[in-house]
Amino acid sequence: ARRRRPDIQMSLAGIRAARALVRARQTEYVPDLAIAGYYGFRGAPGTDDQNSPFVEDPWNGVGFGYALGLVGRPSPARHVGPIGRARADLSYARAMNRLALGAAAFEVESAYTNVVEDLIVLRARARTLEMARSQLERIRSDYRAGRVGGRDLTSAVRDWVNAELANVRASGQLLRSRSSLEIATGGPLASL
Repeated sequence: ARRRRPDIQMSLAGIRAARALVRARQTEYVPDLAIAGYYGFRGAPGTDDQNSPFVEDPWNGVGFGYALGLVGRPSPARHVGPIGRARADLSYARAMNRLALGAAAFEVESAYTNVVEDLIVLRARARTLEMARSQLERIRSDYRAGRVGGRDLTSAVRDWVNAELANVRASGQLLRSRSSLEIATGGPLASL
């Protein structure tokens, strides 16, 4: 039932999101590393190339450079609040997950109890129906033999019809209880 219920899946997704937020807030403590590089080639075909180390040639040449920098956060104390808030959100998401699991367990247990009770009632109604059917057959044969009157036969038929209707109502109630259990578990049942 835990894998199929959408409310539990939503609470698990909330936990995953809160964990990701805590990790994201914790990475704000780490300074950013910046690396910059430069490479350049200059060439002017109309000028002479100066091959002297003492003369600067601004038109022809090769240049490169690099820089490494750490960009820190201005105040680590500023990030204590957001991290605490993210951890509180994670605790809240875990509590909501426990609540969803508890509610699901209660719903499943209640629905299962209803199914078991309705199954017991259906079996009792089926026995009552069988007794009413055999009583009707006995009264019918006694009526044909002339041992009982029409009033007794009518009463036996009425008892059989009432037992049949009670059996149908019990079957319908069992189907409703089974569908409630399927809804509570989040999917179809194998068998009961």
